[in-house]
Amino acid sequence: MIDFDPNPLASASAAIFSRAAADARPSYAPESWRVPSSVNAASREEAVDGVSPGLRITGRIKEQYKLENGKYVMPSPLEEELKMCPYISNVMLYGDAKPFNVALVVVNEPAVRDWAAGKEIVLPEDPTTDERVRALIGEEMARLAGEFKGYEKPRDFALVREDFTIDNGLLTPTMKLRRRDVLTRYGAMIEQLYARQRNAAA
Repeated sequence: MIDFDPNPLASASAAIFSRAAADARPSYAPESWRVPSSVNAASREEAVDGVSPGLRITGRIKEQYKLENGKYVMPSPLEEELKMCPYISNVMLYGDAKPFNVALVVVNEPAVRDWAAGKEIVLPEDPTTDERVRALIGEEMARLAGEFKGYEKPRDFALVREDFTIDNGLLTPTMKLRRRDVLTRYGAMIEQLYARQRNAAA
């Protein structure tokens, strides 16, 4: 006896849908959704290779962080704006779980020396130690950060000479900041900025 399907179109549609659903299922096991243990370890608050225990290293999952007052900060937009200054080669904001932001600013030394020559100013060998250079950078930062919210702006900053590069391990091959490595190298300097602000407020 030949079986007769009273509704061949419905059966064909169901078969097609069943195959499509099977093809859409992920071919990997549920374990592939697990967060790597290295990421979890990176999010713990602990001293790492010379970084002060007061600094939090959160890995590269995200750049956004939360200040002590609960405000969230995405540092890269302001960093990019500050790098529009001809006297700044690079900059990194920091403030994770802190009362306010601070910044590490890499000075564009040739541009700063040209500015000083135009003003007939004789700079020391290390221009980052000169208060006139610091005042210049501070004025430029205040100007460029004018459209940003108050809690996003750095309250203090430190000047450094060495740029963030791929060669010294402070930039990725795609030219993104290795924030964890910058913190490792400059953690003590960042803590000094917070200590200076605390002493000024005392």
